[in-house]
Amino acid sequence: MSIKREKINKQNSAISISTVLKTRCKECIFEQIFFVMQVNFRKQVLPHLVAVLGFFLISIAYFSPTLNNQRLQQHDWKVYQASSKEYKDVKQETGETTLWTNSMFSGMPNYLIVSPLDKNIFAKIGKFINFGNWRPVAHLFYYLLGFFLLL
Repeated sequence: MSIKREKINKQNSAISISTVLKTRCKECIFEQIFFVMQVNFRKQVLPHLVAVLGFFLISIAYFSPTLNNQRLQQHDWKVYQASSKEYKDVKQETGETTLWTNSMFSGMPNYLIVSPLDKNIFAKIGKFINFGNWRPVAHLFYYLLGFFLLL
């Protein structure tokens, strides 16, 4: 912004300088708040969007078997399914959640095995963050995105 110089009369110099400064400050604040940068979408934004889309496609391609519900057989997951069977059966029959199970160690609290996720807001947030049930795809995507942002 070029500064326009005004001729200041010697008699009114204090008044005219203060009015010029006030109007200049108002203009500066207005320009700082409402200044819209000229963004060249093709040169500045599009390469970043292409990179993020590429990260998503790489994640899907790398973990493509998860899209067909193919999972590795994991021992801890099988143990969880077996130990939570009583809880799931009672929940299907009665619709209530039990707090105690008799199927392990002659009885133990059920929240150590499975916790009810019906009213848990963090389960819903986690499902959104993990793209539904695509947990490995989401993890790799966030790793790649974080690396890209830190460059």
